[in-house]
Amino acid sequence: MTERPRQSAVPLRLLELNFGLAARISIFERRSMWFSKSKVAINKVQKLFTSTAFISLVLVVILQTGCASVQSKPKANVDLSAYRKIFMAPMTDDGDPRKAVPKVVDKLRALGFEVVTPKLGEPIVSQGTGFIVDSKGHILTCAHVLSGYTNATVWLGTNRFDAAVVNVDTNRDMALLRLVNAPHTLTPLSFAAETNLAMGQDVFTMGFPLSDVLGTAPRLTKGLLSSTVGAGDNPDFVQISAEVQAGNSGGPLLNSRSEVVGLITSTLNPLNVLLRTGTSLPQNVNFAAKSAVTRDFLTKSGVTPTTSAAGAPAGTFDQVKTSLALVRAGYVAPEGSTAKEVLCVVKYVYFWDMWYRFRAFQLDFADLKNGEQILRVGQYGDKVFTNEDAVIESVIAEVRRNFFPNQAAPASTTDKREAGKHR
Repeated sequence: MTERPRQSAVPLRLLELNFGLAARISIFERRSMWFSKSKVAINKVQKLFTSTAFISLVLVVILQTGCASVQSKPKANVDLSAYRKIFMAPMTDDGDPRKAVPKVVDKLRALGFEVVTPKLGEPIVSQGTGFIVDSKGHILTCAHVLSGYTNATVWLGTNRFDAAVVNVDTNRDMALLRLVNAPHTLTPLSFAAETNLAMGQDVFTMGFPLSDVLGTAPRLTKGLLSSTVGAGDNPDFVQISAEVQAGNSGGPLLNSRSEVVGLITSTLNPLNVLLRTGTSLPQNVNFAAKSAVTRDFLTKSGVTPTTSAAGAPAGTFDQVKTSLALVRAGYVAPEGSTAKEVLCVVKYVYFWDMWYRFRAFQLDFADLKNGEQILRVGQYGDKVFTNEDAVIESVIAEVRRNFFPNQAAPASTTDKREAGKHR
């Protein structure tokens, strides 16, 4: 039987390979054409999305749709333009971790405000009493009234004077001032010739306590000499029951003849006593430096104090008034005694999200005399594409709009009060 010859499989396999290769080449060509067209489209899209106009449009949309906004709440019927001096509320480093307060101070000064930055623990406004000790314009007061300043502002009645600090004794809490351009009609107070004081004798204080509330007329109080020694049995001081308020410091302690027998220096801190005893607050426990110590300080400062002559008639308390001085630490502008002053408190909440931002930033302004809030300005919420400086700038712009509604902010002036302080 003749065997049919076997058909070779090689040509079929080659045919299959050729067809597959042709199909793959066809698909590749179609993909290449698609990629070529897509590349052109992608380039066009890239040019669109990287164009300056498109980026600007996106940023504007994002910023405008952000939830943060600057808001202000002024008190009704308050003339904010009358305020030109700002005292910043002192803060610790922990209270201002983002160091926002110095930035606010700089921007407020740039608007034209006089800005004072008291240290923590210091009074916002350091003010007290002094009295004339010679005809050359020297005034005695307390060292703590000056709060470290090398100059002061003094009022004798309604007349304002600049004063320089001549000498300071912080251990005995005494300071000597000298008036600039002192008038020729000064009447110094006389010290009592007798320096021995007795328990139970009448003593008087005269000065300017709580002048922001009571006014700038001198106030007289009467009490007894409770002890011939001070706190801790200090022999340089006496204890008195005459009432002493903030602003009495630096005033004279007088006898019934209106003669100086001491210098009012301090009062017992009631809160400290309460913390130590846990039971009660002290009342009328006040202290004054003895006249002998006071005169020793004046003598060493080059001033010869006036002493009452033997047999001289007694003076009157009305005569004492003309020799009293209202003293404020640092430089106060001529209109400063009547100009309105404001306290500024900085508050904020911050967080980290790629960079530091404020979730809330607020400035509160309160009248320094009555404590009433006159303006609140703040930005609340988060703008992603912003930073802390931009928020502060926006808030300050709103502050300017409220304090200077119809005029450009006045030119910034040098803060002479700050310049006169020890650094």
